[in-house]
Amino acid sequence: MSKSNKEDKLYSFILSILSKPALFNIERIEDIFLVLIGYNQGLIDSQNILIGKDKEFWEGFNSFVNTKMAPHEKIKSNWPRLIRFYSSNNQHSIELFEKLFKEFMNT
Repeated sequence: MSKSNKEDKLYSFILSILSKPALFNIERIEDIFLVLIGYNQGLIDSQNILIGKDKEFWEGFNSFVNTKMAPHEKIKSNWPRLIRFYSSNNQHSIELFEKLFKEFMNT
């Protein structure tokens, strides 16, 4: 992905969440996951298909987080569980997600 991805709607939305989590009532990584599931469902309900960066995020971010945080595990976990496992508290889970998301954007 390149830096032009910042213009993508999903990525811009995620960055907005990360810049002002209280505005979205985000207190922990599971909250971010639920908001993104709702975003995804909204696309499906409006009969838009996942294309471009949206599809890339859903297909690639989980794999990226698994590779980054649990490279030797045979069974892959979903990204919120891995982030929660490696977080000491709710705030840290959001900070870790932000760090991983920004790394993912720049790969």
